[in-house]
Amino acid sequence: MGGLFKLLFDAVDGYSIPTKLFTPVATLTAFLLVFRTNLAYSRYTEGRIKLGGIVASFSLIVKVCVTNLKDTQIDVFEVVRKSNLAFAFIRQDLRESRVPPGINNSDVESGDKAWKRLFGGGGKHAASRFWVDYDIWGSPAMKTIITEEEISYYSTLKPNARVLMALTALGNEFAKGNASDVVNVAINGEIANVERAWRAACRIIDTPFPFVYNHLLHLMLFLFCYVIGPIVYAQELKSRDAYIVFDYVLCILASGGMALLFYGTNAIGIEIENPFGWHKNDHNISRFCKALNKEMEMMTKWHDHKMIVSPSPSAKKQSVLPVDNSNNNSTQQSKYLASSNV
Repeated sequence: MGGLFKLLFDAVDGYSIPTKLFTPVATLTAFLLVFRTNLAYSRYTEGRIKLGGIVASFSLIVKVCVTNLKDTQIDVFEVVRKSNLAFAFIRQDLRESRVPPGINNSDVESGDKAWKRLFGGGGKHAASRFWVDYDIWGSPAMKTIITEEEISYYSTLKPNARVLMALTALGNEFAKGNASDVVNVAINGEIANVERAWRAACRIIDTPFPFVYNHLLHLMLFLFCYVIGPIVYAQELKSRDAYIVFDYVLCILASGGMALLFYGTNAIGIEIENPFGWHKNDHNISRFCKALNKEMEMMTKWHDHKMIVSPSPSAKKQSVLPVDNSNNNSTQQSKYLASSNV
């Protein structure tokens, strides 16, 4: 288009289009593009914050069990298992049950709908075990943390219902013990935080950009990059006979570079508006599951071995400050020792 308009304006001598007419179109296009990209980036960062909040809440739940529930009937290892299972269901609801990973598997039909049916379960697929047997992206894997009884029950539910019931089962685990009301309120509060973060992540996925906004943005990008931009560059390089070949090349490169920048910026917004997929730039939910599992493993090892962190004998010796008998100011010395002991 840049070369075509350059040829046209060179052929029509003495005619030009005032570039001020294009100012409103350029302003509107830039505003629409920047707003869309900024909103997509805010959704991207919000998704990262919600995943981190889920990990922190689950980790805090296990920490409370290890440190404050020693004399209760609550099984810490069962809490860890159900926490891992609930996070695995969250991972499947946000990613596996929505977008196929593109693996080559003869049991999976081509197309998103077939994959969603196999990983979704419920309804006609209530007896399907596909979501357990082919869940190879978890850490720990789904097969290692779920029982046969749970498979039979959760297969009858949709992915979002599995998350709700897994969180309910986790809360019910604490109801079995004799923990104090304060601890129960704290645990239920963290479970509620997990549910809110998960719902916020689902809202990011289920709220796409409006069609009319995308339609107008793409129309403005097309007009600006394929019509207005080349016209402006062609008029700037008009009728320079001494550099005619160089001007044609420059006009084509400038028009193409402008289209690359504008459409590239729009592609960034499309790439990051749903950050829970399988693309390289998306959030790796499996890594968050692995990080949570490692944190809970460390805390359960501490609980299992009854480790007691105490200062070493050398540290105790260093903490005792020598008293200088030559110092006649006993008042200052006593204040110093008192502050050191504190």
